Amino acid sequence: MLTAVTKKIIILVFLIISLPGCINSPQVESPDITLTARTAQARPAESRSAWAVYDADPDHLWNRVFRQLYRRTAQDGTEYGSEELDPLLWWDTIYLLEADSHQKAIDVLDEFLSTHAESLIRDPLKRALFQRDIWAVFDWLDSQTKPYPARRRDLEIRLAQIIKRVALPKNEIASLPDNERPILFATALADEAQTVITWKIKHSTWQTLEALWH
Repeated sequence: MLTAVTKKIIILVFLIISLPGCINSPQVESPDITLTARTAQARPAESRSAWAVYDADPDHLWNRVFRQLYRRTAQDGTEYGSEELDPLLWWDTIYLLEADSHQKAIDVLDEFLSTHAESLIRDPLKRALFQRDIWAVFDWLDSQTKPYPARRRDLEIRLAQIIKRVALPKNEIASLPDNERPILFATALADEAQTVITWKIKHSTWQTLEALWH
């Protein structure tokens, strides 16, 4: 049976291979996509173990961070997001920004940072995929400033720190087998990660971010 990480790798490789064709395709205006429409197409998580993506224990802190950011729950209790390449977050999404979901995200990210949970997993491939998953949520938060600009910044600051902490050094990237390197193209830019993230939220949170960064 394919593990969740293996499934992510297969999807990423497929996307990388397909990318040139996507770039050359004519641009068409996309209709607005609502949360209801997209969630209906997502694959449901069949059990709690479906969230054991980065460790066999679903309650491992890396898995709990991933679950809090990627899990969406339907009215009947069905959970979605465990096998999705991108988080189920769109322009009209308020998940992670309102009430309980926001506070739970803050809590688990603070736990990750305060316990230096980046040291719990050393496998380079898992670290690269985890960084990509975290960065996808950061990009969604940064894609617009409203609603809840302050709450967006609170999450962005924490996610930015985690992105930096799990980044692979060049020697680990170089030591990976050649067939895995295409998957890690983003982490090859690890030296640029701090610059990119700082630029994105510099205007609103520069002093706070600078203090946390150092």
